[in-house]
Amino acid sequence: MASLLSLKNCPRIATKRRASSFVLIRAHSWALSVVVLSTLTLAGCGGSNSSGGKSSLDAMAEKLNQKADADAQAAKDKAIADAKAAADAKAAAAADLANQGASAVSANDMQRGSKMTRGGYLQTVLKGGIRAEQKLNLFQVQHALDLFWGLEGRYPKDHDEFMAKIVEANGLVLEPLQEPYEYYYNGEDHQLYKVVKQEAIDAANAEAEAAKAETAE
Repeated sequence: MASLLSLKNCPRIATKRRASSFVLIRAHSWALSVVVLSTLTLAGCGGSNSSGGKSSLDAMAEKLNQKADADAQAAKDKAIADAKAAADAKAAAAADLANQGASAVSANDMQRGSKMTRGGYLQTVLKGGIRAEQKLNLFQVQHALDLFWGLEGRYPKDHDEFMAKIVEANGLVLEPLQEPYEYYYNGEDHQLYKVVKQEAIDAANAEAEAAKAETAE
């Protein structure tokens, strides 16, 4: 009887063991699959992030380089434009000097007293005295011209004769004019004028040419 019971129960025990083993195998297989999938997923995400991160950094670096190049080009263009504007301004100034004709001389054109610009009672009085003296000097020049005409029946024929027989012969003083002007006696109308110095015109033209050459480089 016991033997029969043993034999009867043995298959059930084996079945239970097989079922248990099958469950364990399935459990291990599922766990392994989860691990593999997780590893693959993480590896894939990490690779994507790494690749994506690298692409983003490259794109950012490229944008920064492009911006730096654009800024450098803009600065270069501005420097060229500024240099051209400066050259044009110098050329215009040189042309203005060269095109200035002779104009009548006045006491206000003289250097002495020209820097008295602060105002005030004392400076105004001093400057007024200087200007009065300068006007008197100009009057004396004109008076000497009239006397020369009375004696010679003519006026000085050119600037050199004016300086020799009017200014030097009568001990007159022609005060320096403000830059870049100098005195010029016109023998045709017998008047004393101010004109731009030729050296000032030459210097302005040279400066304009130098500035133009720099923009061409």
